[in-house]
Amino acid sequence: MRSQRAQIPAHSFAHSRWGHPRVAAVTSVFLNKAAKHLALLACLMIVGKATGRFTIGEPGIFLLTLFATVAHLFGRALSPRLPAGPFKTPP
Repeated sequence: MRSQRAQIPAHSFAHSRWGHPRVAAVTSVFLNKAAKHLALLACLMIVGKATGRFTIGEPGIFLLTLFATVAHLFGRALSPRLPAGPFKTPP
């Protein structure tokens, strides 16, 4: 008995979920940029807390890190899929 490969739909998540692929691409870029800025802000808050300059608590830093993670995950989910490279053959 031979196993068969799973059939992958022709449309990716970004194309089927959103009406326009440009909207999905722009949203993806925005969410990825926001995630990077939120992660940098969280790092600066950790350093500020360690030096005693900020009075932000651990739950605030945790929530900021959580928001950065969620923004990054949604940004990656909406990013357009790249076609196969020149040396890769489709199955």
